[in-house]
Amino acid sequence: MVSAVCSIPTLATVNIGATTWRRSVLLPSLSEQKAGPTTFRCLAGKGDNALVGDQLHGSR
Repeated sequence: MVSAVCSIPTLATVNIGATTWRRSVLLPSLSEQKAGPTTFRCLAGKGDNALVGDQLHGSR
């Protein structure tokens, strides 16, 4: 499920330029996972120090 959310097609629906970005999933720690509901985060970026400001945002 997390990999689907952090997939290239999903990122492209938010920002077409994100198709070339590197991506990774940030998992909660083991103790956080055992404590109850947790949040998984999708990290996406253009490379080391290449992002400036808000990059993933939907249009309104």
